[in-house]
Amino acid sequence: IFTSTPKGHNWVYGLWTRGQDPLQSTLYESWKYPTGINPYYPKEKIEHARKTLPELVFKQEYLGEFIEDIGAVFRNVEAHIKPLALAPQQGVQYVVGADLAKTEDYTVLFALTPNVEVHGYERFQQLDWVFQRQRIVSFCQRYNNARLLIDSTGLGDPIYDELRRMAISVDGYKFNNASKANLVENLSLMLDNNEISYPHIPELLSEFGTFGYEQGRTGTISYRAYEGYHDDTIIALALAAWQIKKPRGHWA
Repeated sequence: IFTSTPKGHNWVYGLWTRGQDPLQSTLYESWKYPTGINPYYPKEKIEHARKTLPELVFKQEYLGEFIEDIGAVFRNVEAHIKPLALAPQQGVQYVVGADLAKTEDYTVLFALTPNVEVHGYERFQQLDWVFQRQRIVSFCQRYNNARLLIDSTGLGDPIYDELRRMAISVDGYKFNNASKANLVENLSLMLDNNEISYPHIPELLSEFGTFGYEQGRTGTISYRAYEGYHDDTIIALALAAWQIKKPRGHWA
């Protein structure tokens, strides 16, 4: 049992998000409650704190809210949640982003509309490549033969080659520190500019909160999930979004 008040998106938030992930519900459960439900805590102290503390501090310390860090990579993530159906619609030209994994991480698929709404989402793990490949193909076909952009780095390279020989339109995206930065920063900018929307997907929201950056000695920025956490949904969504809108001068 871990009990704490929140403090931004630190390790406490990371643990809390595991309890919100349906795929980890057998190992973790999490809750948050405001101080006011405690019958032994004086109500006048809560009201005094409400009147004297900064609003964000009160929300964090007394309402149990995880306040987004100012330096977070992705901001205002809950503002983009809309009641969108995760189902294909006729006549829509979808694009799909896929991040691959086999054991520890997750393979994630996102389908986006031209106006950058999430209409399709799948997340799975521990499937043999043969079954993963067929599941990816079926997903793209279900979303009106969507164009696919897939992580073709390392283990993804033979999967990309096999998909090219099948009846779908597919391109590969090679990851290095610079190309990952381009992908992540593009998605972050789309969030800032209110250019993307998605339904309430707990694991996506969790990953937004446990994703950060480090600045090296030379000033180079590298983006990654906090140690022990995943970024598969972020990368898959970023790959899908990259096909719709990307900075000028980058790969098309």
